[in-house]
Order: sequence, then C-alpha cells, then structure tokens
Amino acid sequence: AQARQRGRFLWRVVMGVLTWTSVLRMVREKRRAAHVVLAICSGLARQRCLRSGMKAMIWRVVTLQRQCREFLKRKKSWVEQATKVWVQIEEQYLQACFKKGKSQKRATMAIGGFSGEPPNVWMTSASQPDKIRRSLRPGQEWKAFRIPALYRRRMLGR
Repeated sequence: AQARQRGRFLWRVVMGVLTWTSVLRMVREKRRAAHVVLAICSGLARQRCLRSGMKAMIWRVVTLQRQCREFLKRKKSWVEQATKVWVQIEEQYLQACFKKGKSQKRATMAIGGFSGEPPNVWMTSASQPDKIRRSLRPGQEWKAFRIPALYRRRMLGR
C-alpha cells in the first residue's frame, strides 16, 4: 500500500512537472506571439508615421509650387504694366529729344515735367541730341534708339 501511495505521489509529481512544462511552453508561445504582434504593430506605426510625414511633405511642396506660380503670374503682369509705362516714357523722351528746334528744357518738360537734367545719363550735354540727330542716316528715326524689348524685359524682371 505504501508503494502504491509512493507510485501515486511520483505519478502526481510527474504530471505536475508535465503540466508546468506545458504551461511554461504555452506562456512562452503566447509571449513569442505577443512579440510578433508587437513588432507588426510597431512596423505599422512606423509605416503610418512615414506615410503621414510624406503626405505632409508633398503638401508643402505642392503649396510652394502654387505660391511660386502665383508669384510668377503677378510678376509677369507687373512687368507687362511696367513695360507699357517704360515704352511710353521712352518714346516721349526720344521724340522730345529728336524734334528740331526744341531746347533741352522744353524736351524734358514735354515728357512729364522733369526739371533740370534729363533722366538718361547719355544725354549730359545739350548738344548731344543734335549730334545724334546729325548721325542719323536718311530715313532712320528716333525709334532706332529704343532699348531692345529683350533687354527691357530683363531689366524690369529683376
């Protein structure tokens, strides 16, 4: 009877050890599975963070492009308006300088009421319009002395 009790006791110990090893195995499997799930979730979080960061960066680039296009549109319209004014003043000035019989003061007054020296540097002396007028070939007009449109656009566009 005592051997039987001892056998039952040992059998219970073996069953307890087997139960504990199976429980330990299940706990380890659960932890391993939890680590896998945690790795997947952290990977998804990183991916989501990257995705949202990329969306924000793309949005900033699109906004910058839009602002650049709007600026260039405003600049183009300003250059067109300034070109019209430039051409008008340039034509008035050249016409006034190349008209015969007008003094330099009258020429400057004709282009908008400037007093004193004309605004262009090349017109420093009063006799220069006469020199230029004499150097004109027959049939050539004051329009030949206009600033070319390409240079005008470059100067106004800066």
